[in-house]
Amino acid sequence: MVYEGKQWFRSLRFRDRLRSEPDVRAAYQALKLELAASAATRGDYTAGKTAFIDSICAAACRRNV
Repeated sequence: MVYEGKQWFRSLRFRDRLRSEPDVRAAYQALKLELAASAATRGDYTAGKTAFIDSICAAACRRNV
């Protein structure tokens, strides 16, 4: 990850949403627990989180967070 690159800022937006919104944090935790129990590989686990993370980051961008 490049310091102050696109992915760096995206990660910070995601982190900030998790810190500031308990409902988002709880939904992410539930998703991770579900994937931990059902994903066959680490790649499947990571891929399973992608849509959720993308939606949170997109919403943060729209809100200019």
